[in-house]
Amino acid sequence: MTRILLVKLSAIGDVIHCLPLVARLKENLPDCQLHWLVEPAAAPLLFNNPLVDKVFVLPKKEFLAGFKSRKPSAVLASLSTMAHFIKALKRESYDLAIDAQGLFKSAALARLSGAKKVVGFKGTRESAEHWLTDSLDVGDYFAPDCHVVDLNLALADFALRTTGGAKPPSDNLPRDHTLVCFPLPAVTESERGKIEKLLGSFAASSPAVQPLPKPSSADIIQPADVAPYMATKEKPPIVSIPGTTWDTKIWPAQSWIELACRFQKELDAGIILVGGPSERAANLHIYKGIEAAAGRPHLLADITGETNLIDLLALFERTTLVIGADTGPMHLACAAAAGGGPAVLAVHGASPWGRNGPYGPAGRVAACHLELACQPCFSKHCRLGTIECMKDLPVGKVFQMAISLLAL
Repeated sequence: MTRILLVKLSAIGDVIHCLPLVARLKENLPDCQLHWLVEPAAAPLLFNNPLVDKVFVLPKKEFLAGFKSRKPSAVLASLSTMAHFIKALKRESYDLAIDAQGLFKSAALARLSGAKKVVGFKGTRESAEHWLTDSLDVGDYFAPDCHVVDLNLALADFALRTTGGAKPPSDNLPRDHTLVCFPLPAVTESERGKIEKLLGSFAASSPAVQPLPKPSSADIIQPADVAPYMATKEKPPIVSIPGTTWDTKIWPAQSWIELACRFQKELDAGIILVGGPSERAANLHIYKGIEAAAGRPHLLADITGETNLIDLLALFERTTLVIGADTGPMHLACAAAAGGGPAVLAVHGASPWGRNGPYGPAGRVAACHLELACQPCFSKHCRLGTIECMKDLPVGKVFQMAISLLAL
């Protein structure tokens, strides 16, 4: 039995983009034991995941605490914590470790696991390949704008070849996105009940949305085309995810307010705002703006800071469309879309939509963006100081793409 350790520590979106790699390995080595080393934030996606046999959660907070205190005893305690963690990895006697992160620390952890072979990407920014026994030069396989999911699938193929196992075809990449599997943990009645309680009277359950007849290619879909389809008592709501950590990924609050108002006024659609605890204030501002402008509080809910990742999967089961910034929950919605979940529209600015944007079936996921000369810069802060790529993204453009997704 082949024993494999996958090292993909963070962030949530990056971990989601690595899930197809696991499916690829299990498809070719169904009897393998596959373990995943991850940081705490993304770990819930791996617990009870049908294709992950064991999860190691990196004790990052405990390890760093001693060094931050600068007390010799605390530093020694931190080193002891990490030493015990490394010993636990070594006891697993891995045949193969895969560093899918491409960082110095992730490659070092893969090597310190004691695996017989350690594979990963060549040419990463921190020269992580020095820790590897075998490395994949992605430049030999892909154009610079190839999506990271396809890069991860290429790494899975490379790892399989180094083990002498099955040799999947690697000359047909990038793959058909409709065929890519995102294994996700099952949603339980507990999570569904929590969402029901959070939404209260807003939470009327609804059947799966049936698509509208697709118009001819010459037609532009109008709100009137979608309105009868949305205007039912138990229609699935639209989920908005405005929050993100990069300045260059933030669409202005006023734009989110205007978009929600158009959905409420033209489609009579319900809007649910979600996000993490740090986004409560920003989303509350958006909530109050929508309430004041649209005057339809019965079609509005804000559950920011009240959901974990599995709760969001339960929420996505009962929604028709997710619109979000380039952030982890948006990518989680894309993974759900691959399994028949909601349509997903991402608003993009600095981040490259071809490489890091929404990934999933054509017509079910899409990225809305401008075409400025400076895009995509992939910088957390605008070098020009204007953030035009987000500030100038028209509400009408996002709205039109959204209703087009609803009608497909």
